[in-house]
Amino acid sequence: MNNLLSRGWKEQTDWREESDRDGRPPRRGPHLLPDLPKNVSVTAGRLATLPCRMANLKGRSVSWIRQEDLKVLTTDSVTFTSDPRLQVRAWRTGAVWAWDLEIHEAGLSDAGVYECQVNTRPKISHPVTLHVHRGGAVIPGPNEVYVEAGSRLLLTCWVQAPPRPPGPITWLHDSTPVHATGDRGGVSLHMAQEGAKASARLSLSSVTREDAGNYTCQPESLQPAHVSVFVLQETEFTGIGKCRLRKTAPE
Repeated sequence: MNNLLSRGWKEQTDWREESDRDGRPPRRGPHLLPDLPKNVSVTAGRLATLPCRMANLKGRSVSWIRQEDLKVLTTDSVTFTSDPRLQVRAWRTGAVWAWDLEIHEAGLSDAGVYECQVNTRPKISHPVTLHVHRGGAVIPGPNEVYVEAGSRLLLTCWVQAPPRPPGPITWLHDSTPVHATGDRGGVSLHMAQEGAKASARLSLSSVTREDAGNYTCQPESLQPAHVSVFVLQETEFTGIGKCRLRKTAPE
């Protein structure tokens, strides 16, 4: 089950048509399972899963409606939207059907109320409010960093991924992943996490002109952050002992 579902609701994998806890006879017709989540939160760019669970469906049709414009998005396995990010994931366990609406790479504009409907009389429906939070990586400071050859380069990246912690964070030098155990040596990577936030630090000792370039902080399934690093080289000494520095630009 997707971990975006409410913590207080657990999948019922061994459901039976037994009497209710208060002794009433079981319901034989289609009905929603109790305690279904009514709110789902996701970070922009990630998968949002809106849950719908019902028992004894008995051939009834299930539809997902977007309440904002009353647009029918799906009915059974048929999708009525041209947005390829939306799809239904249906599966069955005993008498229980799951009919989840998935929104891949959810954006801020996807936030709103969606309604799962079963075509019974009277209609059975379950509204779910989708909350989409801004998230992604930020490298504080200017987008150009200047460092002298032979000195230390330190880059820090902050990542937010509410409502849950970020996943893995990768540093890229141009398009090549940076590893602490690579051939370059003198590379230190550190990551710390607190709630839905995380920090990733990259340290390079004794930088050379080969270290110049574009550096990317790439969190999994989130917006990356970029910075350009320029290495200043000592190129020419004057007769009075002063030197001019040449900027080595990223390739």
